[in-house]
Amino acid sequence: MASDDVVNMLEVKVDLLKITLAIQLAFLGAFLSDQLGFELPILRQFVGSLYLFLVPGMLLMLALRINEADGVNFLLYSVGLSLSSLMALGLILNFAGPLIGIARPLSTYPTCTFIIAFSATLWIFCILYRRKNAVASFRINRELIPWIIVFLFPIFLSVFGAYLVYYEGNNTLLLALLVIIALMAFSPLSKRARSLYPLIIFVASLSLIYHIVLSSYSFGGDTHIEYGFSNLALERGIWDPSIMANSNNAVASLNILVPVLCQLSAMNVLQVFKILYPIILSLVPLGLYSVLKRQIEPDLAFLSAYFYVSVRFFYTWVSEFVKQGFAMFFLVLIILIFASKMKRNLARELMLVLFSFSLVVSHYGVSYLFLIFVPISYAFQLFFEKLEFDRSFSSYILFYIVLVVFWYMYISSGYVFESIISMSDRIISNIHELLNPETSDTLALLTKETPVLSKMILKGLYLLTNAFIALGLMMFIYSKLKGAKDPGWNLNTKYVSFSVPSFGFLAASLFPYVTKYGMDISRSYCIILLFLAPFCIIGFTSILKSVKKLFRKNVDVVKALALFFAIFLLFNSGWVTEVAGEKDVSSVAISQARIKSSGTPFEKASLYTNYFAEEDIFSARWLSKYRTSSLVSSDFYALRVLASYGMFVGKGVPEGKDLLTPSSISDLDEGAYVYLRKLNWKDGIMTKFVWEKDWIWNTRDITPYLNQMNKIYSNSGSVIFLY
Repeated sequence: MASDDVVNMLEVKVDLLKITLAIQLAFLGAFLSDQLGFELPILRQFVGSLYLFLVPGMLLMLALRINEADGVNFLLYSVGLSLSSLMALGLILNFAGPLIGIARPLSTYPTCTFIIAFSATLWIFCILYRRKNAVASFRINRELIPWIIVFLFPIFLSVFGAYLVYYEGNNTLLLALLVIIALMAFSPLSKRARSLYPLIIFVASLSLIYHIVLSSYSFGGDTHIEYGFSNLALERGIWDPSIMANSNNAVASLNILVPVLCQLSAMNVLQVFKILYPIILSLVPLGLYSVLKRQIEPDLAFLSAYFYVSVRFFYTWVSEFVKQGFAMFFLVLIILIFASKMKRNLARELMLVLFSFSLVVSHYGVSYLFLIFVPISYAFQLFFEKLEFDRSFSSYILFYIVLVVFWYMYISSGYVFESIISMSDRIISNIHELLNPETSDTLALLTKETPVLSKMILKGLYLLTNAFIALGLMMFIYSKLKGAKDPGWNLNTKYVSFSVPSFGFLAASLFPYVTKYGMDISRSYCIILLFLAPFCIIGFTSILKSVKKLFRKNVDVVKALALFFAIFLLFNSGWVTEVAGEKDVSSVAISQARIKSSGTPFEKASLYTNYFAEEDIFSARWLSKYRTSSLVSSDFYALRVLASYGMFVGKGVPEGKDLLTPSSISDLDEGAYVYLRKLNWKDGIMTKFVWEKDWIWNTRDITPYLNQMNKIYSNSGSVIFLY
């Protein structure tokens, strides 16, 4: 007799050619209606987003005969191929367009026309030669359909919660959201939830990112600079890598892909960063789950991905580095290909080449880190498996090295390549400063005083998880060398071989300047954790097994892991800090209302490092429009609003006269602007770089100088003076 699960399974057959045709026609209709002046709100944005995420990729999968029965992998490959092809097409159009008389190739008409023609050509090819392969089948349990709708609820909660925080100063919905996401860690306790693991991981990830990025107009991390460069390429209608020697002007993700996404979706750069980019970044932990689910037990694969999602660096820091998020998505697709049992054929090699190219041109940091890992992992793979020389993989290593070196030597005047050489020289020449917190941001984080109890506990939790990772990796390698096999941990040798250099990099971050002036440990941790997350589970499990033997008590491993990671997420998200009423910036999202009304000077200064008041945005836009000089002096973190909304593209870290201090204000050149944010003018708080001693000072220290200047702009919050 058939089981209930089999009886309730609904087989869904999807004709890819019909689906892609429908989306293409809908997009074409929405595009033409926009051009004719009949704009329908949201329609163009929604249809355009569907088009850019799915159509090129699905057609390429069909054209290449990539038969992927797994629904998650099908989605990941489709989105990956779509974004890769859009970036490649954008590059071709950008450099070939001017040669055939198209002065602004990245403007609306050339971009949309070229991509529509490409998709239509692919569709015609598939209808002629791939019609038999056009139907994809997926199985869904009927009883789980209502639960799918329920599990989508946190996404809406994060959107409305972010709205309430920003406009009403009420964080109740976001606090409730974080509790719901913490409870998702217990999903493995329900057998029915197993089929929903991919959805739960994606929803948890997207909700966490949205609750941060939608809570204000602000940019943290590098996003303010990235916004400036993407907006510059979009406004000029072309990307010129030679216009400025800057690392952000050397990546196609910002200067090609983002403008293309803007043109197809009819969104501006801010909307792409706040709405579309989080969706792409949320596919990274989903990809990690897909990599692991065929290698280890599904429950443990889910918890590994949940652990990755719960790390605050992922949904706070990486959500503020757009180019890195794009690169991480392509990296996880490369890992997925390596770890899968896909046959080595032309389609696999083409996907590997396309994703590797997209990784390289998306972000220098991730591509260089992977460049270090690839040959080391190959050496360990040969060691583990005692295999003979693998010509295919060695060819891939050579291809990847040539690609990285060529791109970054010749794009943006070789700025990134020279920066990497300079950083390597700095690391080697300062090796004597080992274990000096001033030269290692990892040590600085470990040794930094944390007067807030919840932050002290969080630091302890991170030390504990990394100890689990170290223990799990050592135990797994030891058992592998001994020839022992655990059926629950059948990790792919290639995946494990990447884990070794990943852990090596984590240890090396203690050395001087390894992460100090490149990607700091907060961002690089999110990359290496793609290879280390399951070993945290292995280490935790081995400890529990020892406890069982020692105390002769039966402990449910899955329950213990779920409880640990739920607590881990609540501490990471700042929920505990906020609920406990501790005086600290636990989260820009959930703490901003309290801090703006009654926060201490330290809390306010910390908040406004990543938060833009609306008054600051308006003043920066005014300065961008009416300034007659590029001489602007401000406090350190005003750079973020000036570089983005003020369009001071490529403006470096403020120093000298650019950085407003009690000593530099007397040396200003005539005609220079003094830009003061709401924090500076209304709260009387000025800032230097957060790691500097006495980084907060009082605006009163420069008031006598300001009184001698002309106030040329004021909006009751932010002010601008002319010297």
